[in-house]
Amino acid sequence: MPIDFRNVVNLRNGQFDSTTRAQLDQLFDGCLADGTGKLAVHFHGGLVGEGDAMALAERLLPEYRQANVAYPMFFVWESGLLEILRNNVGEILREDFFQILLRRALSFVAGKVRQQIVGGRIAAVTPESVSRVRAELDKVENGDPSWTDLSGRRLASVSEVSPAEAIQFQQLLEADPDFMREVALISSSIEPADTAARSRGMATAGSRKTLISPEVLADVERERSQGLEGARGFLPSPRLIRGAVKVAVRAISRFRNKRDHGFHATVVEEIFREFYVSAVGREVWRQMKQDTADAFQENAGVFGGTAFLARLRELEQEGKAPRVTLIGHSAGSEYVCNLLQHAADHLSKSFTFDVIFLAPACRIERFAQVLQRHGKRIGNFRCFTMTDELEQADRLIPVIYPHSLLYFVSGVLEDEADKPLLGMERYLRGTARHYKKTETGIPTVKTFLAGGANRLLLSIADAGPGLATNSVKHGGFDDTSDAAARATIDSVRHILKHGF
Repeated sequence: MPIDFRNVVNLRNGQFDSTTRAQLDQLFDGCLADGTGKLAVHFHGGLVGEGDAMALAERLLPEYRQANVAYPMFFVWESGLLEILRNNVGEILREDFFQILLRRALSFVAGKVRQQIVGGRIAAVTPESVSRVRAELDKVENGDPSWTDLSGRRLASVSEVSPAEAIQFQQLLEADPDFMREVALISSSIEPADTAARSRGMATAGSRKTLISPEVLADVERERSQGLEGARGFLPSPRLIRGAVKVAVRAISRFRNKRDHGFHATVVEEIFREFYVSAVGREVWRQMKQDTADAFQENAGVFGGTAFLARLRELEQEGKAPRVTLIGHSAGSEYVCNLLQHAADHLSKSFTFDVIFLAPACRIERFAQVLQRHGKRIGNFRCFTMTDELEQADRLIPVIYPHSLLYFVSGVLEDEADKPLLGMERYLRGTARHYKKTETGIPTVKTFLAGGANRLLLSIADAGPGLATNSVKHGGFDDTSDAAARATIDSVRHILKHGF
């Protein structure tokens, strides 16, 4: 049976889409008539598209209605990052350029990590053997632990790439006929990008042969148009060669600074960041976050978030406002942060919200800003998420990327590699110097989490009603279709009925 729109606010670009302001008002009327005096507002994550989000709302509706715990409201908004990842990453994996560069980068970086000191001097880098690289890639494809001897302290003890070593890697690439053939093919096949074919938040590549980002292809085209590709006599594209070298240099720098995501994942992330950020969804991710902010623009007749706060203000003034619990899964936590930020424009200083986060994908620095400026808006708080061990084991993209969506967002989609996200235990337990800096927001958030009982629960946990979570997948925290992973939703329902 289709979802009852008396419980749904459907937005696109922050604006009312298939629902209206009048329907939002009717939703509040339904809440008042419900008799619980409680409103549970659920913001879904960014992996699911609109259709799946509607289906999720339909599954969760009886959960929130069960035992008459609270009146449920679902914000359904345009997202669908998973579809892009499934389609485009599969295409990237089939590109010879990507496959060859991955093998070459893994080989050189592994050799650099294993570099020895001989006679008081650092020996030359000896790249890892082709057979070893293939064997480790087979492990990744099969879902088995890979590069197990390259982790932790050994990665952090590696020295920076010297200018001579960077030249060494460049020469290895230039001596590889397969790699140079792909570079030449990409350079010679570039066509002007068809800007009319670009969808919102997602750019089409400027070549029929690759999903390399349009910005990179524009650099290659500029080289070709200016005759720079022949400046050294034989290189089809210095830009592609330089980028490949940067992959190795940046991966090793992250190892040294303890900001890596494991050996294999870090190298893959740096290839994506250098060459494929458009195809793997960075613009989509940015637009999704922008959509959550746009929902709170000034016109309450158009923008759903503002309309929600405006109606809540009217009810507060009438003495009828319900107790509101904001529930944000994954990117839905961005919606919650924006709502808390804009609440001051509409509600009295004494009005507070209870907040429940499920594997939140918002940046820690963003949540720290909300705490510093609007923290008094939060009445009770609980965050359910996974341990870092489970986060690393949750494979977002089979065959090539071994960790969770949050790792991928942190390592690839954010502007800075290894961007601290609220739902990732690594940043709340990590020892890297960077994580201790005030500007990261980590110290502020750690103080907040320690300032109340059970504000952070890491799966798998069972400390009683409202304190249990057994999700081992990022998408499992609000997925009631998996009976084995429903403890989190049971906890949410208990909190709505009995409190924190």
